[in-house]
Amino acid sequence: GLKIGDTEVSIHVQDFTDKGSGSQEFKTGADLYISVVAESPDETINKGMIVQSKWEVDLRGSGKELMPQVGKMRARTPSSYVWGYGPAGIAVLPSTAVAPQRIDRSKEMTVGELIAAGLKCTEGDPQIARDLSLPPLQGLTKRMEELAADIGVAVNLKEIG
Repeated sequence: GLKIGDTEVSIHVQDFTDKGSGSQEFKTGADLYISVVAESPDETINKGMIVQSKWEVDLRGSGKELMPQVGKMRARTPSSYVWGYGPAGIAVLPSTAVAPQRIDRSKEMTVGELIAAGLKCTEGDPQIARDLSLPPLQGLTKRMEELAADIGVAVNLKEIG
């Protein structure tokens, strides 16, 4: 419900807490789903992205656990990312920048840059977008279940002026 000029901003968060071989994450490789929606009277942008997050130290060798998760995410959508949590913050990498024993840091961005790119239509996949006919939290939960993600974040920008 935050208003910035002629734009209304809303953020919704939902999580599933299961872990292990029967968990949502095990099925898809992702532990986070991001929905970005920008609405104006002329156009609606609606896209989704999936993320696997790791501690930065676990990215260095592109460990044996990470690459299968990246492969599952890539099979779902090209809009898949790996986040590395470290002392300097979160490094966001497209899944294509992560390979066994190699990380392409030239493609690194911030979380804010990723979400902004989704709203600018340079990142994100409309095929995994949230169902806008449902209330935001319901649509978020439904897509999370379909994508088997443990945590979901929906960012909505709506032009109201």
